[in-house]
Amino acid sequence: MVLSVNESKSVIRRNGQEPEEVVSQESDDLVMNRVFIEAARQGRQDGILSSYADAARTLAVTLACQRSAEIGQPIELAEFMALKVH
Repeated sequence: MVLSVNESKSVIRRNGQEPEEVVSQESDDLVMNRVFIEAARQGRQDGILSSYADAARTLAVTLACQRSAEIGQPIELAEFMALKVH
């Protein structure tokens, strides 16, 4: 299965089947942010598809990739996460 996602639609391609298009009726980012904010307000996680710990690790990888692109060098994730920012 291959999943292609952009701002207006998602396309699911499965072997031997026609592609399935899923068109967003509302901004996916808006929906995702709304669900997250409501879950955080209520101290619940049932509407969130990953744990807060997974989200923090994903953010760390994203920030490390951004920093690596800025300096043009690979970054060891463990070292990056150990950095103290003031």
